[in-house]
Amino acid sequence: SLQNKNKVQMNGGGSKTIDSKYRSIRHSIQHTTNDKKKSIISSLNFKVLLNLLKKVQVFFVKYKELITLLKVQILCHYDGRKANHFFKYLITFYQKYSHQTDDPISIELTAKVLVSIQLYLDHDSPLDCSPLSSNADWDMEEDQYHWLDLAYYNQDNNNNKNELLWQLCGHPSKRIELLKPLYHKISDKSPLKALIAYTLAKMEFIVYHEHRSKYKKNCLLAESLVFEALYILDQDSSKNSRFLGFGALNALGTYALILYGEILLNLNKYQYGILCFEAANLLYKIRNGKSFLYLQRKLCDICAQHKDFERSIHYNREVLNSSDIDTNLNVFVLVTEHIANLHVMRGNFRKSEESLRTALKKLTEKEIKVDYDLGDDLLSLNNNSKIDEIKKAIFYIMLPLARLYLNGDRVSAAIMVLQAL
Repeated sequence: SLQNKNKVQMNGGGSKTIDSKYRSIRHSIQHTTNDKKKSIISSLNFKVLLNLLKKVQVFFVKYKELITLLKVQILCHYDGRKANHFFKYLITFYQKYSHQTDDPISIELTAKVLVSIQLYLDHDSPLDCSPLSSNADWDMEEDQYHWLDLAYYNQDNNNNKNELLWQLCGHPSKRIELLKPLYHKISDKSPLKALIAYTLAKMEFIVYHEHRSKYKKNCLLAESLVFEALYILDQDSSKNSRFLGFGALNALGTYALILYGEILLNLNKYQYGILCFEAANLLYKIRNGKSFLYLQRKLCDICAQHKDFERSIHYNREVLNSSDIDTNLNVFVLVTEHIANLHVMRGNFRKSEESLRTALKKLTEKEIKVDYDLGDDLLSLNNNSKIDEIKKAIFYIMLPLARLYLNGDRVSAAIMVLQAL
């Protein structure tokens, strides 16, 4: 359909049709990066995507530089081997467009570059705000990134040629200073404004963490900014309710809710913060068809720390149900123990016993099955090690069970368990 458009219209600056088509293409590319579809762009398909963007540049001359920046963001999202190169490339973009303060595309480019730098320094993807994958991540401890430490603490820069690189990749206060004026120039209903608000909130929160006693105002400002980001995304979601991935349903919505939850916890607003974490988990599940395991475990700890035992047990059970005994035996044991302890804290000793005995039954059945498979000589060596692991797991479940019986004055039951051990 793009090839049938008038080329003059393609090169012009005022076509709403062209603007909307470009935004749709950009959104589609970002949406292919969610966890459910991560296999879509890999190896050969990754190169196909970059070739597609070359063709898109031909039709969207007005957005040529934005598409080039999009290519850099895609490379950051999938390949962490050239992080230093990507930082330098982003700074080149900034140098080229930051002085063009009246051109909307230059303002958008400059803002996106500053946001990309901040996200990449936080080991998040500049493409969709999600944490970098193992292939895309880069190790801060490596010698080649030592300059980032020096820049952060504003230590001497011996290479004057890279002074801007040094400043923009250093302490977040410099990026905050440069992003704030751009934030006010972006349209109030723009998803880009939501992204900038989220990034500013994250940077303000970092500053607050460094000086908790002095900089509470940074935390309050972060709260306002991330709320505004979520408000803009929510408005965008209602306009595009039929399309998964728009507005609050995209990765930015999930991570903005997580940040909002963190900020509210730091402001002693647990009753609201926990709702943000739960909403983030739900959005992730809607988008990817599965629960956000990292967030579920975080919810387990947060709820327990705030003595919200019922919620903590619920999320621990979700983690337990999603863990496979064959591959995550340690997780199965640890979470079972944790659930039993939470029931004890609530004074519900019977449920604590039930959870331990249920886990014990599953492990015993697993041990019998593995023991039965020992008849096959080819599997015997592997199965012997499996049986040892299961026996250890049984030991670590039976021990708290014996302790529970002793604390409940059920001495004979405790002796039977200890004899079995």
